[in-house]
Amino acid sequence: MKTTSLLIAVSICASGCATQGVFSSHRTPDESLLATTPVALIDLRNPATPRQIPSGDHHYRISMHASGGYELGEVADFINRIDDLEAELTRGTRNLSLNSYFDQFGTDGLAIANAVVADLNTHIIDVVNRQIDLLTTRSSYATAFGSLDAPVQFAQPGMGGVFDFRTGVTSARDVWAVGDPLQEYTLVDLEQRVTDAINSAEPSLDYLLPENDTAVLVRTAIVNTLSLGYSRPMMDLGLGQVIVGVRGNYYKAEMTRYAKRLTDFVREELSIEYQNEYSDDNGHFASAFGTDVGIAWIAPQMRLGAMINNVNESKFTYRRVEETEFSGSAVPNLLNANRTWKLQRQLRLEGGLNSLDRQWSLGTTVDGNTVEDPLGHEYRWFSAGAAYSPRGSWLPGLRLRYHANTVGSETRYITTGFTLFNSVSLDMTRSLDSVYIEENDAVSYHGSAPRSLIYSLRIELGI
Repeated sequence: MKTTSLLIAVSICASGCATQGVFSSHRTPDESLLATTPVALIDLRNPATPRQIPSGDHHYRISMHASGGYELGEVADFINRIDDLEAELTRGTRNLSLNSYFDQFGTDGLAIANAVVADLNTHIIDVVNRQIDLLTTRSSYATAFGSLDAPVQFAQPGMGGVFDFRTGVTSARDVWAVGDPLQEYTLVDLEQRVTDAINSAEPSLDYLLPENDTAVLVRTAIVNTLSLGYSRPMMDLGLGQVIVGVRGNYYKAEMTRYAKRLTDFVREELSIEYQNEYSDDNGHFASAFGTDVGIAWIAPQMRLGAMINNVNESKFTYRRVEETEFSGSAVPNLLNANRTWKLQRQLRLEGGLNSLDRQWSLGTTVDGNTVEDPLGHEYRWFSAGAAYSPRGSWLPGLRLRYHANTVGSETRYITTGFTLFNSVSLDMTRSLDSVYIEENDAVSYHGSAPRSLIYSLRIELGI
């Protein structure tokens, strides 16, 4: 089994997609158009506008939402390229025949040594360094993510509003390569060895690649969340109500990173080694509290809203990667850079319209600033979509959404989905951009594939 293919297979285990679900309201412009983004490790729903609950004595709405998917960088065939680089760096002793140099330089040892140095740097070192450069750009990565949450909303007489309690877990794991370019050969390195080879019975030069610290970095973030929100109408402006909401979040996060030099991989022991390192040494647990606030104006055919996520900007930190196995290059510093993840404060604006019969909805959201997820990916979303909600529960509701991450990966998505019996919703989100994948031990696929693919299932029941 190829080393990196095994690493990818192990690292993606138990990961899916971190898409946050929303309730789809049939009384106001469809909330699923306003508050869903393809990738998120935290709740992005406006706390001012939970799912509407019918009036009465005691009413509850219970939901379950699960999703899973992946995202790949722009570099084609990322996994196999790392396997190829690993094979190149661990190839061992190489041999270069000197016979062709005799035709050009005779037995001039210094001239042959200079030519050998130039050829090795051009045809070996430069070629390998181009592989390293390609694989260590920010557009070279493989990410898997997943989420599961269970919201419960309830309203009782005298409360004046709606309580929203939810518990969930989201996870994300990615694989990067962190590069250490090979140092070029010099005349000092090879002159004496070339001279000795010239005088041998079979003139050839045995050589090794210079020491190299290029490493694979696996990062994992698992975030468990408990949330309690409350929203209520504050005033009636005639055309519509102004509703305000607040949500308190308790986060418990496990932040893990594991790194290994490509030249140090032991193929047969890799899966056991990764699991031991992941579970025993590199996990860092931390807890924090966060607050979200929101406001919305809701009219019969219109909705406008704004929310500020993570008002207090909680922070989480990865444990440092062990540096003793590296040879003194800059790689350890790169592996341990950006160890702190801050839940950055973010403004989100939303708006929606629906038809007079409330069967057709349009909606859009836009983020006011850029934030990073725990793995260092930048996000700033723009989303727009339309939905059809038929009057009869036996007809499926349909929706279509467009999402664009305007920073970072700049990936664009299309979401298509349907709802059955006003209770069961299934959505598929596919990136408009593709990347080439070649079959390997981790992926049984060959050809062009979407850079990101996400599936989402939501079930909700009203009591």
